[in-house]
Amino acid sequence: MRDVFKDLNDEDWENFAQDVLFHLGYTIALGPSVGRDDGVDLIVEKGGQRFIVSCKHHQKAIGVSQEKDIRDRMELNLCSGFIAFYSSSVTSGLKKKFNKLRELDFKVVEYYRINILDIIPTMMGFVLEKYFKQVHDLYHHVNTGMVYKPLPCVMECGCNDILSKEALPWSMVTLVKKGNKLCFEYGCKECLGNYPEHNIGFFEPEIIGRFDFVEIYWMELSQIRFFEEYFKWRDLIDLCLEYLEVVPDDDFYKNFSIFNMALMQIMVPQGWGVWLPAEYEVTTISLMSI
Repeated sequence: MRDVFKDLNDEDWENFAQDVLFHLGYTIALGPSVGRDDGVDLIVEKGGQRFIVSCKHHQKAIGVSQEKDIRDRMELNLCSGFIAFYSSSVTSGLKKKFNKLRELDFKVVEYYRINILDIIPTMMGFVLEKYFKQVHDLYHHVNTGMVYKPLPCVMECGCNDILSKEALPWSMVTLVKKGNKLCFEYGCKECLGNYPEHNIGFFEPEIIGRFDFVEIYWMELSQIRFFEEYFKWRDLIDLCLEYLEVVPDDDFYKNFSIFNMALMQIMVPQGWGVWLPAEYEVTTISLMSI
């Protein structure tokens, strides 16, 4: 992996530390501030303990001279723990100092570059997008060396690219069972939501009468660009074709192919976060039926 931290400044690093620690279950008691902080970049709490956080963003290993008076800083801020959040590593001298503090019953938690890189894949993608160009650039379609191809709304509403940064949060992909046909469509949420065959509430009696059963499955484009969500979507297609007693409609495979080719341009690389952690995810696919 390239040096993903090199473009962050010191302020970015402190804010990133706050997001990482919050993700790890810490409560933020005091967030980053601008200007002199007297050796306390953050104060966090977890498990009944209070920690000062020292954020160091350097290429070289952090040494004793850069972490002075750790015990005094903890006691001054009524803390019993210290968290080192470093973008590099630590010298043996500072490591010994940390161990000495542990012998005095202070808790010392260390997060170095290698640890932080292991944490990143478990974080939510929208948080990572605040800090890393590799994720930001996905909106500018750098996943491919070929000429970028926009994806217009299939409803021909005038939206010429539902994958653009502006349109992406307001776009979706749908599977619609209409009678014995399965339709694959993509576009603006408003278009697909207002299209009668996609919204049960808008059905006229004569439209409902055309079909024995209508089901609508959908996924947001901001969700499906994460690989684990995309695979769930592919599994759903297989399940629908196997168990719903349907056949693809005439445009199914054409729309499916166009959508997949376009989507690959903005997929979030594996290891760069998740759409939602499993504990927050209620469902990734919604179903409406009559």
